Amino acid sequence: MKNIINSNLQIIRYPPKYPKSVHLYITNECNLDCKKCYYRTSDDEKQELSLEQLTPLFYEWKKYGLTSIAIGGGEPLLHPEILE
Repeated sequence: MKNIINSNLQIIRYPPKYPKSVHLYITNECNLDCKKCYYRTSDDEKQELSLEQLTPLFYEWKKYGLTSIAIGGGEPLLHPEILE
């Protein structure tokens, strides 16, 4: 517990120059119909980030020490390049 507190105090005193985590929305496509979801009521056309667009971002984030990426946006598993 003491380590967690000290670690958090360290972050507060000396905040990192770059973000340590990113929320990445790779698609707005979804096959569900959740009643309170934005994507359900949106008339936006299908939008996806391609692997070609994402690859430079991954290298850039790695260079700056990014520690986590949360993949979301619509249903990420519907993205055609998700397994690559």
